[in-house]
Amino acid sequence: MRGCCCFLFFYLVPFAAVAGAAEVETARLANIATRAAVGGVAGTPIPGFVLGGAGTKPIIVRAVGPTLGGFGVSGVLADPQVNVVSDGAVVATNDNWSASDAPLMVAAGGFALSSRSKDAVLVTSLGAGAYSAPVTAADGGEGIALVEVYDGSRGSGPSIVNASTRAFVGTGERVLVSGFVISGTGSLRLLVRAVGPTLTGFGMPGAIADPTIALYRGTVLVATNDTWWTAGNAGQMMATAAAVGAFPLGFESRDAAVLASLEPGAYSAVFSGGGGATGTGLVELYAVPPTPAVLGEGQWGVRADLPEPNSEMSVAELEGKIYVIGGYPSNRVSVRTVQVYDIATDTWRLTTPLPVGLNHTVSAGVAGKLYVIGGQISAGGAGPFVDTVYVYDPATGTWATRAKMPTQRGGGAGAVVGGKIYVAGGRPPRGSDFAVYDPAVDAWGVLPDLPTQRNHVGAAAIDGKIYVVGGRLEAGFQSAQTDRVEIYDPVASRWTTGAPMLRPRGGVNAVAALGYLHVFGGEGNDDAASGVYPDHDVYHPATNTWVRLRPMPVPVHGVTGASFVNGVIHLTGGGIADGGENGTTLHQVFRPTGSYR
Repeated sequence: MRGCCCFLFFYLVPFAAVAGAAEVETARLANIATRAAVGGVAGTPIPGFVLGGAGTKPIIVRAVGPTLGGFGVSGVLADPQVNVVSDGAVVATNDNWSASDAPLMVAAGGFALSSRSKDAVLVTSLGAGAYSAPVTAADGGEGIALVEVYDGSRGSGPSIVNASTRAFVGTGERVLVSGFVISGTGSLRLLVRAVGPTLTGFGMPGAIADPTIALYRGTVLVATNDTWWTAGNAGQMMATAAAVGAFPLGFESRDAAVLASLEPGAYSAVFSGGGGATGTGLVELYAVPPTPAVLGEGQWGVRADLPEPNSEMSVAELEGKIYVIGGYPSNRVSVRTVQVYDIATDTWRLTTPLPVGLNHTVSAGVAGKLYVIGGQISAGGAGPFVDTVYVYDPATGTWATRAKMPTQRGGGAGAVVGGKIYVAGGRPPRGSDFAVYDPAVDAWGVLPDLPTQRNHVGAAAIDGKIYVVGGRLEAGFQSAQTDRVEIYDPVASRWTTGAPMLRPRGGVNAVAALGYLHVFGGEGNDDAASGVYPDHDVYHPATNTWVRLRPMPVPVHGVTGASFVNGVIHLTGGGIADGGENGTTLHQVFRPTGSYR
């Protein structure tokens, strides 16, 4: 593979280094290019690009064939022709380039074309919109061609925000290679996708079955992926695709993708087939706009990624920091990891690990200390479960043990009222257990049973009452789900029933915000390949009613606890598919409104 992509490493020169302009610009795409086979079985490659912004600017499009021979590429296209198409209409076309275009090409950072070659170049002024640049052989031949799009100026006007090429993906010299240059300062977050299997769902015959993407900077491998949903940041890829308007990839498909923040420089993305597979593929490149630092009411966003992709963990907020505790990654081996998010700086770090690896715990912050209660040591519905209570002191970075819970259990949920931690439910046989822990005296009390035995529930406290919602009825992730809402009043020491959820769900995440109970995600969705619900429902205790809001950008489950801090709900990590082995580093945020009536 190295030999077939060295050409792109050679020719892509950062725009800023060539132009030598003095002004400072934020990181952007200055040049995109794709090398592909044209004609014969390969057909017509169709590069596309999207310009975003206002106004117009000069754009240079080149289809290079004969000049490639001078760089050692064999079987080049002898006489390329290129068009620029918008809304089905040809807006510009060229067969053979003109020497008058040479100064513009050099200024934009393009390598020199061979004198009197039949390479094609067109220079045109374009505004914001979507364009394609199909390449054909003017003489009916076939061969390798390089299609390039250059931003012809660094001034105001639209910029390249998306590029894609649908073409034949072969082997050797006929793999699909896409190159791009990032110019400016800072970094640019990019989503690069090699799509094959998902194309079949759009009715495209002959799609490549097993794409692989490898991203290089020069000759250095930056990132690679074979199967997108196995990546540790698969959740971020899903959220990013939704944010930039990309179609979703088939869940558990063998499409490939890379999401990375890249510094200015020249890069190449090599699209090949696993095991020598060939067929039609689509290589895509999306420039990802930054998430607004301040969300508007009712808006979703993302914050800094978690350091590790775990699921079946617990979450608690303490003194302006969010703690993500334990759980397990895709190997389903419990971890001791404690990940800490600083809300003020939007950064994560790892702190002193748990004394033992645990999953399905309950966590809470009380009086400057973090408490981690119960859980299980191994994955699976049979435990073994624990009754341990660990307390973490942020001031010293140390863990200590406290009085044990009355019973061993995992998969419950907790809420804090009056400085006491209430823990409800758990996997059978402890699904009705309900107890309260008082950190001030390090003692437990047993309370009236949760009326409906269940696990993987959501819980939160509002106005001194504890709300327990949803959950599974049995131990396994494919067990029946419930829509039950049960409310405990600590003053009266009794349970009552609230209006049921809008849909039975297990593995939900719940958080109280501005007097409402927000419930997110959960398992049991037979209509989605992931098995996870995107539902975001809100319960109003005063009216005993539910309202359905905009769905989560990325549906998740397997997180016990969430945080509402400074007007924003933080949903950290979680599984993006049913079962517990599909954890993500995704950090989704939502700003609730003051009323849902």
